[in-house]
Amino acid sequence: MEGTVPVLHVIHDAVMSMGAKAAKARGGGGGGGIDGFKEKYLGTPAAMFASEYKSVDQYMKKLGSAADAKAAWFQKVQAQVRPDLLRQGVAALSVGAEAYLAKRAAFAHSLAVLTIAGYVLGIGDRHLENFMLERESGRVVGIDFGHAFGTATSTLPVPELMAVRLTQQMTCFLRPLDGCVLLKGFMAHVLRALRARKADMMRVLE
Repeated sequence: MEGTVPVLHVIHDAVMSMGAKAAKARGGGGGGGIDGFKEKYLGTPAAMFASEYKSVDQYMKKLGSAADAKAAWFQKVQAQVRPDLLRQGVAALSVGAEAYLAKRAAFAHSLAVLTIAGYVLGIGDRHLENFMLERESGRVVGIDFGHAFGTATSTLPVPELMAVRLTQQMTCFLRPLDGCVLLKGFMAHVLRALRARKADMMRVLE
């Protein structure tokens, strides 16, 4: 989409910028492509999942009993990545503080709309290359709706059981505002608007 960039690429550019600065300070080279970045920082979750569970049913059976262990594992993995990469990436796209704050506000509003729309329609496969960021406005635009009406909970290699994608990169970007409280208000407004037009929605879905 013209004028947009995947959120993952914004994060990648922030990492590469920091790496280049560090390398320059050391007198060496820096940089790297998006594929190398994904391999280093994102790993292969599908392969990790397949090595531990043979099927989605097995995963679901073990989910409840191992919830604490999985939460601890997730937090350990999350701690390997700086939480402010998206914030730094958007700051690099902004000409000044005022532009940055405008992008942050647009990001929050559009993320709330996208989240509720995705929840209502059961849109899955919401990784950070399916979240596009408008460079000028900061708004989030969703792409790739191949997994809809809840199919991502059963057909993806790693089942998506969470209805909302709100990562530490997003919440850190919204700081010092409380991202959860901020988005909750916006999402409630979106839901009220959808309920007011529920007859039109049902006609479209049917």
